[in-house]
Amino acid sequence: MRPCHGITVIDLSRYLPGRFCTLMLADLGAKVITVEPPRVPSATMRPIGRDTGARYLALNRNKKSIALDVNSEEGKDIFYKLARRADVFVEGFRPGVGERLGMGYGTIKKINPKMVYVSISSFGQKGPYRNFSSHDINQIGMAGLLPIKGSDPVPAGIFLSDTITAFTATIGVLSALIHARRSGEGQYIDVSMLDALMSCLNVKAMRHFLGGTPAVEDDDFSSFTFPFYNAYQTKDERYITIAAVEPHFWKRLCVLMGRKDFVARQFDKGAGREEIFEYFRKSFATKTRGEWIKELRETDIPCGPVNSVEDALRDPQVACRGLVTEAPHPLLGRIKQLGAPIKFSETPCESPAAAPLYGQHTIEILEGLGYSRESIDGFRKNGVIEPF
Repeated sequence: MRPCHGITVIDLSRYLPGRFCTLMLADLGAKVITVEPPRVPSATMRPIGRDTGARYLALNRNKKSIALDVNSEEGKDIFYKLARRADVFVEGFRPGVGERLGMGYGTIKKINPKMVYVSISSFGQKGPYRNFSSHDINQIGMAGLLPIKGSDPVPAGIFLSDTITAFTATIGVLSALIHARRSGEGQYIDVSMLDALMSCLNVKAMRHFLGGTPAVEDDDFSSFTFPFYNAYQTKDERYITIAAVEPHFWKRLCVLMGRKDFVARQFDKGAGREEIFEYFRKSFATKTRGEWIKELRETDIPCGPVNSVEDALRDPQVACRGLVTEAPHPLLGRIKQLGAPIKFSETPCESPAAAPLYGQHTIEILEGLGYSRESIDGFRKNGVIEPF
């Protein structure tokens, strides 16, 4: 039995922050029901992507899927029945949209006072930007986390804002569930993508608060400004990372590189620092990545390869941790997917099931709510549900 067994989550979100939040809850054992718009001509919302596409498969494993037109009166009634039995509701509307659809917190709270209601939006429910449209890259830039190298911004390579927001929302949900169990009261959680990213500034923000300027301190090396914490190209035109931060690691690195005289110069500035950089760049270019990784690890110097996605997924450490699993899919056969990243001693996360087909559990969920076959056939004919 997994940690969140017995918790029911309704997911009405459409994008990565909400879907990844409920994915983590599903991995932890919650029953997650994704509410999708039915693929019928009368539907006012359209599905995003295919149910055999990478995005859908990645974000919907371990979940159940119902295709339901929540804009119709019959669809709203079905949704309200779901809400009465659920513990958590996650939506990703712009501020005010939930209320306009009859699914705002005030409405849901009357139906289910114990509900933990999560709103995920770009800028939160209040503030001068609350109604502005925005996506991941906009948030990263606004939060001061899109670095400039030369004259160009350097992309993160993943949807950083979306992912961090999902983790933030998940922490909020789990905390609110603890409160609900203790008090019997649900609550509203307002999660902003910009808020989540701003929290990542942590030490950088404090340096600014203390000094008023973005001056670089001796331990501010996250921007690759020091030789001991950097990436270097190797003979085979691949890269390794070095993180010889502590003095004993730095000493070992200098000795390994044949430059014991660098030991006292770890925090050199200007020309002195550039001399160390130049020597390291030339030295690391004399051997392959594999050769350097072997030597550095044998000497116990923090290092690692700069992997491609393919390299990362094949890494033996990743395999040992069960981070790549397989699951059967009704259309694609056995497919590989990521495993849960948290390891519990008593309530382990089982191998995840593949994402459901679009609307796969519609009939099952409606029957569980007490609807008759005749009623379900009527919903199908009226376009309230997917004709699955």
